[in-house]
Amino acid sequence: MNLFDECKIALGKNFLIPDTQWVEECRNLIKLHSKLNYIDFNELSDLKSFLILYEKECFCVFVDNSEIPVFSSKLFAIIDNIYDILCLSNNVFFVNDSVIIKSLFPSFSLRVFMVFDSELESP
Repeated sequence: MNLFDECKIALGKNFLIPDTQWVEECRNLIKLHSKLNYIDFNELSDLKSFLILYEKECFCVFVDNSEIPVFSSKLFAIIDNIYDILCLSNNVFFVNDSVIIKSLFPSFSLRVFMVFDSELESP
């Protein structure tokens, strides 16, 4: 069993392989992250409080490792199993339509970017 298999087991019924269109939309959002404002979180409890409205929303998980496919899960399942997921790579993004979360290796801190419609429009 490898680390990816352990992630699948840890996420259980919340583990999904997303459709390619959503993956591509999320990938395009990741390209914007360096231009967005962000908040860093050192405590998972603070992160959960901040993102409570997204608790049951699915997020795509992008890992900087070509051998690991993009997968998705509900946000709080991701947070509850964050250490299993962060073991996959030192560069991980969790993305949905309006939030980007980036791991900050070598710490276990996470950076949250909020994506607003106005930021998606071309100048």
